[in-house]
Amino acid sequence: MNLLKSIISKLKSKKKTVGELLIIDHKDFPKILHYLGLYNMVEKGEVVCFICGEVLKPDTVGGIDFINKHIVLICNKPQCTIEHAKFKARLIALGYKIK
Repeated sequence: MNLLKSIISKLKSKKKTVGELLIIDHKDFPKILHYLGLYNMVEKGEVVCFICGEVLKPDTVGGIDFINKHIVLICNKPQCTIEHAKFKARLIALGYKIK
């Protein structure tokens, strides 16, 4: 449970650095989704991948990000992880403050 508290604290922290990536074990995603109030929505198929638009299930969530104070989820496909990283790099290159 200490790991989950640490992860939640890091997610809520305003002190994250630009482009910081927080690595989370896939086994902890359901707990984090519950904490964020998203688990039931994901389980019902009401949430899609921010990159490819595919409907997410609890076992296909590969990443959580905050963009303009909105939570977005990314699926676990390697190509979506790559495209998400490119998207964030473009935002940084354009001068956006990534928090």
